[in-house]
Amino acid sequence: MAMRVLCSARLAALVSRSWTPARAAARPATLVALHPRHWTTPRHLATAATHTPGPNDRVVLAADGELITCGPGYVQYSGPAPESDAHLNHGSAGVMTFARLRDACPCPACIHPSTRQKTHTSAEAATMAAAAGSGVLPEAAMHMAEEEGEEGLCVHWPTDEGKHTSFYSLPLLRRLNAGRTRGQSYIENELQRRLWTCESLVKETSESLWTDYADLHTGAPGEKINPSPLVLHHVLEQLQRYGIAVIRDVPTTKTANADCDLRELAESIGLLRTTFYGETWDVKNVPNARNVAYTNLNLGLHMDLLYMALPPRFQLLHCLRNRVYGGASYFVDSFAAAHALSKNQPHLYAMLQRNPLEYEYDNDGHYLAYRHPVVPAREIDSTLMHTAVNWSPPFQAAPTRVAARAGETSAPALDDVAGRVRAEAELYAALQAFQAELDDPKYRFEFTMREGDVVLFDNQRVLHARTAFRDKTPDEAAADGTLLVEGEPTRWLKGCYLDGSTVWDKLATLQDYYQEAIHGVRKNI
Repeated sequence: MAMRVLCSARLAALVSRSWTPARAAARPATLVALHPRHWTTPRHLATAATHTPGPNDRVVLAADGELITCGPGYVQYSGPAPESDAHLNHGSAGVMTFARLRDACPCPACIHPSTRQKTHTSAEAATMAAAAGSGVLPEAAMHMAEEEGEEGLCVHWPTDEGKHTSFYSLPLLRRLNAGRTRGQSYIENELQRRLWTCESLVKETSESLWTDYADLHTGAPGEKINPSPLVLHHVLEQLQRYGIAVIRDVPTTKTANADCDLRELAESIGLLRTTFYGETWDVKNVPNARNVAYTNLNLGLHMDLLYMALPPRFQLLHCLRNRVYGGASYFVDSFAAAHALSKNQPHLYAMLQRNPLEYEYDNDGHYLAYRHPVVPAREIDSTLMHTAVNWSPPFQAAPTRVAARAGETSAPALDDVAGRVRAEAELYAALQAFQAELDDPKYRFEFTMREGDVVLFDNQRVLHARTAFRDKTPDEAAADGTLLVEGEPTRWLKGCYLDGSTVWDKLATLQDYYQEAIHGVRKNI
């Protein structure tokens, strides 16, 4: 509960200050020119990169591990990494043409104060920068300066009306030369995915996998959820790192799609992803089901909606009723299994990279089909947000494509019978090998969902499944005290989807609150 107390106290202070991006952007431009030799501010920064100035370059700054030089038509920077990248122990370095530097001007005239959107195109920026020429800018046109206590590079761009002044703080210059945006950096660097087996997941996440709803909800019982930003931040970080998180004891009283407790929880993260199942949907045993999930049969490892071009990245399942025998849920980290296959049988892994599988939904008045690669072209343990595995055997379409061997640009010719047989045999061997890896019991994290549990998981990383179940007889229910309500499902999950961008957006903004609430500063560059 210490975290909750800290949340309330810190966040009350944040709200009272009413910080907004627009306020930060609308600060007045009070610039004070600084001479390079007066640059003595100490900084405790990460390892800095360095560069060698060209023979005609002018040194603008050379102090405290940072070097800025102006060359003919460009600026070169080297120094420490941005704060959000500091743990990588490498610096930031790069060359920026005058066009890119002008394009990155952060002033209110170039970035609208309220919308935070650019007011010019990159092509227009290049035209505006061309007025500065292609030579080395003199000190009068480019020099170090200070704006409201923050040091940086000041550039005066000539215009028809006189000049346009741009101020680039040192943190902004570090970010511009880091090769990634700040939100992407936070998620890909600080939240690098951790591959897991069941044993390692339980060991590493003993204090982060499970979250009590009472710790998340700051309002009174029965009120619409008012999530603690710090606790929600903790849940989503767990979700991004491991692909799975569980919230326990979420209310189960509201079950209608329009106002259910699951909707309230999911919408506290962002907008729901709508599909032909609706914004929220029910998983219960029904006669003549159009989907195996709506039966009491065993439902093997799969991912949802791979027959769509853009499957939803995240899924939430809320257990409303579970009064049956069986029906345990289990989850597997497909990234860990794919990583093992890539190391142990790289040729078979390459076959999965080379041959996408077609997924299809042809039922209930809908027809959808799309082809996805089983594993990504990049390394499976890549930090990139959109890395994905696509595996959903129940929804595979009829195998109509001709297999191609790894390393070949096309499938064997029609008259190359031996080549086609060999390629197809290798593809099926790869599918068998991946299936065997996924089915290895060491990856299987299994538990029976209690009523009130909500499991959140990455739908293009963590495979989910369910064992078969059956209803209890009246005598069995009476023996263990199970309450059976006539006409109500005995096993009932409610689900919804969130797009990746929705979750990553929330993570990035919660990180800003977290940094200020815990550390008193905003690491927003």
